[in-house]
Amino acid sequence: MPYPKNLLNDGEEIVLDLRPHWMYVVPTIVVAVAATIAMLVLWAMTGWGWMGIATLIVGLALGVNAAQRYAKWTTTSFTITTDRVIFRQGLVSKNGVEIPLERVMNVNFNQSIWERMIGAGDLLIESGGRDGQSRFSDVRKPELVAKELHNQTNRYTREPRAVIPQSGSDLPPPPPTPAADHADQLAKLHDLLTRGAITQAEYDTKKAELLNRL
Repeated sequence: MPYPKNLLNDGEEIVLDLRPHWMYVVPTIVVAVAATIAMLVLWAMTGWGWMGIATLIVGLALGVNAAQRYAKWTTTSFTITTDRVIFRQGLVSKNGVEIPLERVMNVNFNQSIWERMIGAGDLLIESGGRDGQSRFSDVRKPELVAKELHNQTNRYTREPRAVIPQSGSDLPPPPPTPAADHADQLAKLHDLLTRGAITQAEYDTKKAELLNRL
């Protein structure tokens, strides 16, 4: 299930959005199908006796287990964005992990020989926080995912961040409001009139013009 874009922060973009590797679900389904076929053959041979009923119950249990495994696979996602790492799991009851890129300290991956052949593995993320280390299993192409996470972490640390000025910092004064500007001009006109630089008529004319602009 893709990560909902309406849950992204402003300016945040999805870089990778992955489901677990198919190895997480396919073996369970194969075992369930094979066991169900074998039990149907056994049931056809034994009929509706106690052996047939037991076979039917076991087959249903395996089918339910495979369906639950598939549902868990479809509702699990591992997402890397430009701001964080997000792991989500569950449809009705959800659980998840979010690690901001600024807290990612180290990224490692583990693969067995078989996992290297099919392109799966585990991803280990060390972060500064309460959990310290998070392990994510059945990740598709963990080496490439680790590389991309390194790239995003390096980009995040190099990218300049907007600094919000604190109160009391050296900031330019706000521009004067129109009312304050007109009051200042009236004071200057009155000073010119007092010093005899302009006549009373000129003062009255300029004063009327300023008051009309309010």
